Amino acid sequence: MSKPTAETQKVIDYLRKHPDFFESQQELLCSLQLGHDTGGNAISLIERQVQILQKKLVEREKQTQDLITVAHENNRLYESAQQFTLKLLDARTLDQIAAQLECALKNDFKCQVISLKLFSDHDQAGSYAFNHPEKAHRALNRLLGQQKPLCGRLSKIEMTSVFDDQAEEVQSAALIPLEGGLGVLGIGSHDPEHFRGDLGTLFLVHMGKILTRCLQHLEVKPLVMSAADA
Repeated sequence: MSKPTAETQKVIDYLRKHPDFFESQQELLCSLQLGHDTGGNAISLIERQVQILQKKLVEREKQTQDLITVAHENNRLYESAQQFTLKLLDARTLDQIAAQLECALKNDFKCQVISLKLFSDHDQAGSYAFNHPEKAHRALNRLLGQQKPLCGRLSKIEMTSVFDDQAEEVQSAALIPLEGGLGVLGIGSHDPEHFRGDLGTLFLVHMGKILTRCLQHLEVKPLVMSAADA
């Protein structure tokens, strides 16, 4: 749209100050002609106003529908998160905890790769323990240092430390540090946009807290790391 001339701007300013101008100028209003958006015959000002209002109405309806869709999805996620939390609290072994994580995150939250890795030598830790905890601790220093979830496309060493042989499958991920240096929960997706760097982490933080409490109930304790490895 070109910049209005000085004379045109005066007319614009006048009409803005006197929006009721055409109330007393009915003949002028009816005689005004505007080009059709599609390049067809000229239409009246009133018809153009109707077109603009219809267009705005369609846009508002779309915005409303988008908000409703988001609200429904948020409600679904809330209910899934609630069920996930209850099932996790009912778990009595580390294998049951891992099974609940796998089921909920794959089915309800549409993730493909789940990895629970622990800095622990607990009897049940088994395959969940880091094979080389000191090396893994150094590789995950950024995550463990800030004690906040990391999301997006992470570094290769962070990915391989948590996802092992499945790291190549993961296109985006969320890494959740467990409290007290207990370990890390890795959630991976084949979709590069599933976990973005600007993703909200409220639910991820909540998940980390619940998982930590469940592990603590099983008396899973973290390894004591040396100062050089911490």
